Amino acid sequence: PNKAEMVNGYLDDDGCPDMKPRPKKKPMKKKAKIVLHGVTFETGKATLEHTSYEKLADVGQTLIENPEVLIEISGHTDNRGSKKLNQKLSEERAESVMKYLLSLGVGKNQLTSVGYGPDKPSATNRTAEGRQENRRIEMMRLK
Repeated sequence: PNKAEMVNGYLDDDGCPDMKPRPKKKPMKKKAKIVLHGVTFETGKATLEHTSYEKLADVGQTLIENPEVLIEISGHTDNRGSKKLNQKLSEERAESVMKYLLSLGVGKNQLTSVGYGPDKPSATNRTAEGRQENRRIEMMRLK
């Protein structure tokens, strides 16, 4: 009986061959917001800068490996310029990120995009640093 245990390398006290237990995957948290630091756009446009592709490739791979996960991609701006223009820009940027993730093979049913314009700042708009922080893309797990 001890020989079978030695063959597969997993020892317990019953003497029978067993499968080595797999480590449990940590489930992704629902409703957790993640700021995609490093995802940037050309000034005043929804065109992704090339430096964003590597970051989004990592995100895309994670979503491909977890097809049950549903994500909202949200675009945010600072308060400079007209509210109407910022709203449109935030929508276009979120959609741009979504389209890129889809081009990597992420399932269409996994993604939705929304723009919030300047309505949900994460920092003050009184400083350049605060405005920079407010110009962001976030992801939130819906399911």
